[in-house]
Parts: sequence; structure tokens; C-alpha cells
Amino acid sequence: KNRRFRKSLEFTESLYKELLNHNKLMYPKYIWLYYQSQIINFSFLGRNDKVIELLEDLQEQGQGESNYYQSFFIPLNLCSAYYCRGDLDTSLKNLSDLLTKDVYKNLDPNWKLRISILEIMLHLETADYNYADGRLREVKKIFRTTLRREGYEREKTFLQILASLIKYPDAKTR
Repeated sequence: KNRRFRKSLEFTESLYKELLNHNKLMYPKYIWLYYQSQIINFSFLGRNDKVIELLEDLQEQGQGESNYYQSFFIPLNLCSAYYCRGDLDTSLKNLSDLLTKDVYKNLDPNWKLRISILEIMLHLETADYNYADGRLREVKKIFRTTLRREGYEREKTFLQILASLIKYPDAKTR
């Protein structure tokens, strides 16, 4: 809110030092807050390599396995960070990892729709037009009822834009 990301990083480092005190008594309870704060701050500062490093550390520690939110947060943010770095293949791999987890199956339909749109966009970016077209048709079918509801005009419009980009791939470079 106040955009003081560097100052916030100082506070998160203070938190980390305190977590290491007292035989790590509060470490398990607050380590996720530390990582989450670091990731958010580094994201806003445009330090994607640091974001990726932190997220991969969490993944290697198995942080995303035991917590519903974390198992969603880690691969989705890795997808975003790799996209920002220009590594579309790794971005797609992390999105695919999310799509195969139980957490995805239990997500709210609104999240599923938005993640599906992201998937189509990434496949368009990699010029995989056949997959993007098939996935777009599938998304329209699966979310037909949702997309008819009031409040989903932006999503419908965006899907139409994606359909145009699939149909006329050269138009996106003009």
C-alpha cells in the first residue's frame, strides 16, 4: 500500500533473525509469513531471480505439500516469475504442476476459469496454437454456465480476444 518495499525487506529480515532465536520456538508458525513477505517484496522490486530462488527453496523443503494455500501459491507464483523472466517453458511446466495437484480440483470455479485463461495465454505465447484452440473450446464448454452469469463480461471478452489471436496469429505482432 505504501510502496516501501525496501523498508519492508528490512522488517522481514528482522523477523527472520527473531525466528532463529529462542531455539526456533516460533519458527514453524511464522516462517511462511517471512517467505511470503520476501516473495511479495522482491516481486514488486522486479527481482524475479530472487523470487524464483525463494519459491524453489520452499518447494524443495516440501512447504507446499502440507498446506492447501501453499500448494496453490508456490506453483502459481513460480509460473508468474518464470513468465516475467521470459522462460515460457518453465512457466508452463509450473502451471501444469498446479493443474495436476489435488488443490486445483478443489479450487473455486472462478480461480479455475482464470487459471485456464492463463494456460491458454501461455500456449499462445509459445505459438502452440492447436493446443490453445482446443483448450479454449474446452474452457468455453466447461465454464459455459459461469460465463453466462452477470459479472463475467471481461472474461467473455478476453476469451474472444484469445480466439482472434488463435485464428489470426500474425495479428498479435502488428
